[in-house]
Amino acid sequence: MPVSVERVKGDMDEASERIRTMLERASWLAGSSPPADDHVPSGTTPEAAAAKLVRRLQTPTTSSGRIWRWAVENPRASVEDARRALPDENGGINRPEGSQVQQEFHACRRAQRLVQGGATALPPLWKLSHGSADFSGLEREQYLQRGLAVMHANTGKGQGEAFVEAPLGSVFFLCHGNERIVLLGQFTSAAEPCAKGEGWLQRHYRVLQPAIRQDSYSAERRGWTPNYNSTFKQVPAAELTDCEGLLLAPFFGLGLVGLAELAKGNANVTMTSNDQQVAGTAPLNRIYYGPPGTGKTWRVSRLLKERFTQSQASAAELREQLIAERIAPLTRWEGLVAALYQLGGSASVTALAEHPFITAIAAAKGQSQSRNARQYLWGALQAHTVDDSITVKFGRRNAPGVFDKDENSIWHLAGDWHESCADIIDTVDALQAGRVAGEEIQRYSFVTFHQSYGYEEFVEGLRPMLDEEAEGGQVRYEIRPGAFKKLCERARREPQHRFAMVIDEINRGNISKIFGELITLIEADKREGAANALSVLLPYSGEPFSVPRNVDIIGTMNTADRSLALLDTALRRRFEFVPVPPDLAPLQDLRVGEIDVARMLAAINRRIESLYDRDHAIGHAFFTGLRDVAEGPARFAALKAVFRSRILPLLEEYFFEDWNKIRLILADNQKPEGVRFVVQADADGALEQLFGDDHGLDEHGVNPRHELDMQAFERPESYVCIYSTLA
Repeated sequence: MPVSVERVKGDMDEASERIRTMLERASWLAGSSPPADDHVPSGTTPEAAAAKLVRRLQTPTTSSGRIWRWAVENPRASVEDARRALPDENGGINRPEGSQVQQEFHACRRAQRLVQGGATALPPLWKLSHGSADFSGLEREQYLQRGLAVMHANTGKGQGEAFVEAPLGSVFFLCHGNERIVLLGQFTSAAEPCAKGEGWLQRHYRVLQPAIRQDSYSAERRGWTPNYNSTFKQVPAAELTDCEGLLLAPFFGLGLVGLAELAKGNANVTMTSNDQQVAGTAPLNRIYYGPPGTGKTWRVSRLLKERFTQSQASAAELREQLIAERIAPLTRWEGLVAALYQLGGSASVTALAEHPFITAIAAAKGQSQSRNARQYLWGALQAHTVDDSITVKFGRRNAPGVFDKDENSIWHLAGDWHESCADIIDTVDALQAGRVAGEEIQRYSFVTFHQSYGYEEFVEGLRPMLDEEAEGGQVRYEIRPGAFKKLCERARREPQHRFAMVIDEINRGNISKIFGELITLIEADKREGAANALSVLLPYSGEPFSVPRNVDIIGTMNTADRSLALLDTALRRRFEFVPVPPDLAPLQDLRVGEIDVARMLAAINRRIESLYDRDHAIGHAFFTGLRDVAEGPARFAALKAVFRSRILPLLEEYFFEDWNKIRLILADNQKPEGVRFVVQADADGALEQLFGDDHGLDEHGVNPRHELDMQAFERPESYVCIYSTLA
């Protein structure tokens, strides 16, 4: 049976934190393995050693259990220390094989070494530093957004070679010198030349977890710690436990077991080149087109569910999605509340400016590289300071007042912040607990084109924003990234996954206006890493931009919308087109009393194709909902509603209210009286009645009036005769 960590911990309420950590690590590694022999002989597997360690730590009432627990509690102690500390367990000291303390102590140490090596069968752990001597603040922010680890090939002491040779899947913590620790990442690509300059290399990575603290490292100095002058340094296996206590736990809230789980959860990064970084080989540019009601959007939604949605996501991925969806859209003062709450209620502006919540909001506002970012934070903090503050003299206050600062310029939450910020607190609590509604990762973005949709919404542009610092809600303008640019930035950070930009009603927008220079970049051979890769400078931000290879663009197009011009020829040649015609298969065997729905729709569409074209057929989706209605009067009532409120208005639009053609479509010209949907309303003498005797009109040149016979909708024969006339 696998070892239960919960049961172990429940039996050891008084166990120290060190024992608890060792138990968790050993239990995770042991699984269902049988324990090793008592003295953990040579050749013992890590799993067997872990099971033995758990068994010993579970039995504190036995002599061997007490010795093992003491050894775990005192990792730097020697066997002589153990003998002095455990005199009551020192029986048989004159035996040839040594005392019980000696035997059990050495067995425990062998088991610990095996467990440490096995539990850290997480990929190699490295330090990677982007220090201020080599990287500007702008460069560091850009590399963070693109998910790039950058280093010079000639970095001394073999560090450049180590960067190239570190295996795919290797885990690292990224720091900006000793200014701050940023994140835990995992390499997803091999080293390749970087645009930073000659000799510079880059590797793509995925974020395993952002740091939960933004201050500098000040603990013990080692070759791999942020306060040591090294760029790319591996944490030795013998020091992984120290790394856990000094860095992983305080800055990421993780132990080695948790890190191993994160790395294991992303163990599918085994690609060996850029061409293998993504699921699939080439970008997909596709448009599904067809008449209304044929299931275009349904087909796209099914594709998104199958290819671009991950139901079993890691905690780090769920956390990243929660920040992107629920933190990034917050206003600046709301983000400051979230960051302060997450940091325990107080922090300096420097710590706040580097907090992941604030950087996410800044990125969403297009201010990642703004020199005034800290000034904006000061303004938001002062504008929302409580009225009775004695340290803030800022005159323009906005509601709600939730901040205050002490004489050392440390800001804290104040006033009625609990009540005013309840939703924000719930969001941060969910983030801390790793909860996300539905627990799904959605790797796509969905937009709908329309006549007013433009480049500013899709790529980037100036957007009006209420100034949080100004009195009276003044408006200022900011450069904000659009939906497509934000998706591309996310895709660069996760090159092992595919992402989709879904554009509903793609033909309703002004394609040239919306795509701009991107019309060239979306081609497969112009994407990042492709043979003819291209990039452009965006007109608003001046940033270089290209489209990642792992971004698919999927559109839908309604061919019956006569208000639109033909799709741009430049766009047509960059997409593949998939027709989605009406499909009778979902309607097979669907009957409403004696009415065969599939035959009825087939007859209507045959006539529409003859009088108009196949682009204006009627889709099967108008009728599929009838299956969900109970057979009998209820289903017939549903069919009547579909005809009266959906089919007839659509035919009126198709034929510009040419009622004679509508009669032909519904076979009313072939039906007996009483079952015709459309009937002529004018009787003999109608012109005289309307215009008088001397009207001078030729009754053959005047359009006859038509009207709907509402009684025909109540008779099943009206529907049957639509197709029976074709038999």
